[in-house]
Amino acid sequence: MAQFDVVLMPEGERLTPALGLEAKGAKLVVETVFGKRHTIAPDRLAHRESVDAATKGDAAAQLREMVERAERLAAEVDVELLWESVADREDPATLRTLAGAWFGDRAGLVELKATDLAIVGSDAYFERVRQRYRPLTRAQRSAALERARRAAERERVLDRMTASVKARLDAPDAAADDAWSDAVDALASFTINGSGPGERIVERLGAHAQGPSRRHAAVDLLVATRAIARPTDLLVHRHRLNRAFGPQHEAAVADVVEAVTGALPDRPAAPTPAFTIDDVDTRDYDDAISVDVTPDGIRLGVHIADPAPFVPRGSLLDETAYSRGTTVYLPDRKYPMFPAALSEDALSLRAGVERPVLSFYFAFSDEQSEPPEPTIVRERITIADNLSYADVDALLAGDGDDDAPHAAAVRIADRIARARRAARDERGAVALNQPELRISVDDDGSVRARRIDADTAARALVAEAMILVNHAGAAWLATREVPAIYRGQVPPAEPVHPPVPYDPVAFRREVRKMQKARLATAPAPHAGLGLECYTQLSSPLRRYGDLVIHRQLAAALAGAPLPFDDADDLLAVVVTSDMNYQTAVGAERRAKRAWALRALETRLGEPEAAIVVDVAPGREATVELVDTGVVGRIGGRETDALAVGDHVTVRVRAIDVIDEQPELELVE
Repeated sequence: MAQFDVVLMPEGERLTPALGLEAKGAKLVVETVFGKRHTIAPDRLAHRESVDAATKGDAAAQLREMVERAERLAAEVDVELLWESVADREDPATLRTLAGAWFGDRAGLVELKATDLAIVGSDAYFERVRQRYRPLTRAQRSAALERARRAAERERVLDRMTASVKARLDAPDAAADDAWSDAVDALASFTINGSGPGERIVERLGAHAQGPSRRHAAVDLLVATRAIARPTDLLVHRHRLNRAFGPQHEAAVADVVEAVTGALPDRPAAPTPAFTIDDVDTRDYDDAISVDVTPDGIRLGVHIADPAPFVPRGSLLDETAYSRGTTVYLPDRKYPMFPAALSEDALSLRAGVERPVLSFYFAFSDEQSEPPEPTIVRERITIADNLSYADVDALLAGDGDDDAPHAAAVRIADRIARARRAARDERGAVALNQPELRISVDDDGSVRARRIDADTAARALVAEAMILVNHAGAAWLATREVPAIYRGQVPPAEPVHPPVPYDPVAFRREVRKMQKARLATAPAPHAGLGLECYTQLSSPLRRYGDLVIHRQLAAALAGAPLPFDDADDLLAVVVTSDMNYQTAVGAERRAKRAWALRALETRLGEPEAAIVVDVAPGREATVELVDTGVVGRIGGRETDALAVGDHVTVRVRAIDVIDEQPELELVE
C-alpha cells in the first residue's frame, strides 16, 4: 500500500478535486478526475489529504468515489442556515470555516467539496472571492432570491412550451392553448434573431428537432406542428414592420381634417381639369397633371398635394412621419407615413373631391421649348379622374379611345415629357432602368411574382413631370437664397452605356460606374439627371424629406417665417430623415425578396430561365432568374464550365428561410 495525495485546487471559478502524482521542485503535479494535469504550488491548494491505495489507478478510483459522495452530501447542506451563521461578518469566510460550521472540525475533502457544491449551486447567499466566500447583504440576498424565482418561472414556462410542441408533434390537430401560442412565438423569434427561448425548446426536443442548424430545426418544427403552412411564411412575418398608429393619432387626424375643410374656401380654385396617373391600386395620390392650350402656347400644371400647412413642424403627426421617413409598400400591406385617413383621403388627390394643392404652372411656347420659371400658387383642386398607368399606356400606344376624357391632354403631356427627356439626355443624363418586380397576393394567400417594364410611356410621363417640378423648385429656392437641401451627383469617370433591352450583366457593369448622389446645402449639378440643380418636394405625403422642402418653399412663397432659417439645421433634419427613408426602403426591398421567394416556393422543381452574372471557378456561380429577378447561387464543380453572361436553366430545390436564399441546381 502507498499513500497518495488528494487535493482541492482552484480551476477558474471552480474548486476541482485532483490526485497528486509527484513533486516537481517546490510544486506538485496533480491530475483531475477528468485526466487534465496541472503543476501547482502547495500554498494555492484549498485542501490536501492522503489516501491509502495499492496503485495510482486505485487512488484515482477512490477520488472519483469521494466526488460522488460529495455530490450526494451537498443536498444535505442548508446554505441559508450557513449564510445566517456568518451574515454579519464583514470579511469573507474560508471554505474550511463554512464546512466546519456544518460538518464539524474534522471536515475533509468530501465535506469541503460538498459545501462548495451547495454554495455554488445557490447564488443567493454567497459571493465567491478567490478561495473565500463573502456573505451577501440581506438586500443582495433578496435581489438574488428574486432572480432565482424569475429564473425558475422561466424554466417552468419553458417546460410547458416544450411539452406543448411535443404534444403537437404527436397530434398536430390538438387544441391550442397559451403555452402553444407562446411556443410558436418563441420558435419564430429564434429563427429570425438566432437566440431566445426558442433555441432552448429545440435543444430540449433533441431527436425531434433535426436540421442543418438549430434555427433550421425550429423552422421544421413549426411546419411539422402546422404552426405555419410553409417555411416562407416565416420570411413574410420576419419583414413586417411594427408601425401601428395609436388613439392619439386619431385625434390629431380629426384636427387636420377639420382644418383642411375650413381652409379650402379661402384658396383660389384651379382653372383647368386635372388628372392623376398611378398604379390601379394606388390610394395615396400626391401629384396630378393638367394641360391647357392657350393662344400663347401650352400651360402645363403639376399639382402637388399640400399637407404642409395642416401638419406643422413639431406636431405629433410630423414627429411620427419624421421617424418613419417614408411610406413602405409591401405586397400584402402598406405602412403609410401619415395615417390613411389623411394620406388616402383628406389630403389625397382622389377624383371628385376638393383638395388643397401646391401648383406649378409651366408656360411652354410649344412642346419642344424650355419654359421660364413657373408660377407657383397654393390653390384648391377637384381632380377629374384617377387614371392608371395601364390606361395611359394603352392610349399612348394607340389602343385607347381618342375621344376619352383627357386623351388630348395626355398626348400633349407625353410629347412635352419626351422633349424634356431628350433635352436632359443631350446634357448627359443617364437612365439605368431594370424591370420592376411586381408581386400580387390574393385573398387566399396565393402569390404571383412577375417583372414589368418600369420605363413605359405613362411612367416616363409622370417621372418627367416630377423631375420638372423638383428642378424648378430647386432653382426657385436657389435664386431667392432660401435655405434648402439639394441633391447633386458628380459625373461618372467613364462613359455609361445603359443596356437596352435590359441585360443583368451589362446593368451591373454600368451601374458601378455611377457616383452616389449627395445631399448639400448649396445647389450642385446632378449628372445623372442632366440638371444644374435638383431637390425633392413632389411626394410630401410619402417622403418626409419632400415635406420639409415643400414647407420651405411654401413659406417663402407666402412671405412667412421659414421653418428652417439655417441651412445646417435643415441639413441635419433631412440627413436623419434620409437615413430613416433608406432604412425603410431597405426593409421594403427585403420584404419584396421574401415574397418573391415565397412565390418560388410554389414552383419547386420547375425549370427556371436564368443568366449567369458572376462566377467563382470551382466554388459557385451567381445567377439572376429571368422571371423574377431573384439572385441565387449554384455551388459545386458543375459551375466550372459556366461563364458570365451564359443563359442557363436551373431548378429551385428548396428555399432556405434562415439564409433567405433559393437552393438552386443546374438542369442538364
